Amino acid sequence: MKKGKLTAEMLEQSAWAAALSAIAVPVEAVPPGWFTVQQLSKQTKTPVATLQKKLKHLIDGGQAERQMFRIQLQTNARPVPHYKLK
Repeated sequence: MKKGKLTAEMLEQSAWAAALSAIAVPVEAVPPGWFTVQQLSKQTKTPVATLQKKLKHLIDGGQAERQMFRIQLQTNARPVPHYKLK
């Protein structure tokens, strides 16, 4: 922020930032045993695209389950699918 007088534009930006942060949806705690496809890819040394196909087969076969959790990414919180073996 520039030093000196506060302008109407600066006050409006500040008001918008405060209003938007007030309605922000909080992140969820991911229970133990749930993993993102990226985490599973690193653990199993399997490419993400291949792993996604295999996870779909496991879910369709009733061997795994998928659930969305809102987690903090680099800049914001987003719902991300997590997977768990049954």
